Amino acid sequence: MVNAIFQFFIGDPKGYKECITSVSLYCKKYGIEHYVSTKRMFSGHIMFEKYQLMELLNQKPHIDRILYVDADILVTPNAPNIFDLYLDTSCVYAYDENDRTEWMDRDKYIEGILDLWPMNSRGKKQYINAGVMLFSRDILEKNHRLFDLTDIPVKDDIWYFGDQTILNYWLVKNKITVNSFDYRFNRMDLGNYDPEDNRYNAYFIHYAGPCKYGSGNKIETMISDFKKLYGN
Repeated sequence: MVNAIFQFFIGDPKGYKECITSVSLYCKKYGIEHYVSTKRMFSGHIMFEKYQLMELLNQKPHIDRILYVDADILVTPNAPNIFDLYLDTSCVYAYDENDRTEWMDRDKYIEGILDLWPMNSRGKKQYINAGVMLFSRDILEKNHRLFDLTDIPVKDDIWYFGDQTILNYWLVKNKITVNSFDYRFNRMDLGNYDPEDNRYNAYFIHYAGPCKYGSGNKIETMISDFKKLYGN
C-alpha cells in the first residue's frame, strides 16, 4: 500500500520551512511519498487549496492513502508512522477538537446547520480540526463530490476557522464516518500555556491559534523548536 503526505504552502517561508522539512524527514524515515504545492488552484479562501489533494490522487493513481498536513505543523523525531496505526480505509481520521472547555467549545459554530450531528465522548458535537486528516483513495473516490464549493451554509462565523466548519458540515451531510486521532498527532495548545515544553512529547505539534509558549512569537517558536528537536 502506497502512502503519501500532501501539503501546500504559499507565502513567507520563515518558520514554515522548518515545519515542512520535519515532514520531509518523517516521510524519508517511513518510506512515505511527500508532495508540497506552492501554487494556487482555487479562488476564494486560501485554505481551500488543501483540496488540491484530489488532483494529486488523479495524477498519482498508485497512491492508496493520503495524509493532509498543514504547513504550520512540526513533526517530532519520535513520531511513529501514522499510517501503521490508523488502518480503516472506510473512514476519515482527524482530531476531534470539540471540548467542554470554553476555549475549545465548537458547538456554537455548527448549531443549526444540520439537525442530526454526531456526538463525541465528551458530550459535544463532533468537530474535527482540518490540520491533519487521513483519507483513503477508496473513500474519496466513493465521495468524489464531498468537497462541494457551491454548498456552503450561510451562517454567522461560518468562515471563522477558514474552511474548517464548512468541511465538518460536508462530512456530516455526506454521512462520512470520522474517527479521531490521538491528540499527539495534532497537538494544539487548546488555550493553555506550555511552561514545561510538553509539546515536545507530541508527535505532530500544530502551531495553530495564539502562541502561548516558547518566545510567544509563532515564527520564532517554530524555528527554535525545530532546532531543539533536530539539532540544526
